[in-house]
Amino acid sequence: MAIVIDGKGIAENIINNIKKKVENCVIQPVVNVFVIGYYEPSKIYVRNKKRKCEQVGIALNIMQYSGNELQSEI
Repeated sequence: MAIVIDGKGIAENIINNIKKKVENCVIQPVVNVFVIGYYEPSKIYVRNKKRKCEQVGIALNIMQYSGNELQSEI
């Protein structure tokens, strides 16, 4: 017998739990994303992170670098 898992429902519960925790924070949580270069899948990944952060009230800082910088410059 197969068990049907409601992935969307589980994800929604997780998002709601995170949102409640963020609302109770004294300081707003922040996610920092460093994007090196211009790789299309990375843009999609970051766009999705931005949507989820906005959904739960987490600030998002995106730092875009061309890929020509030295590690010490970043």
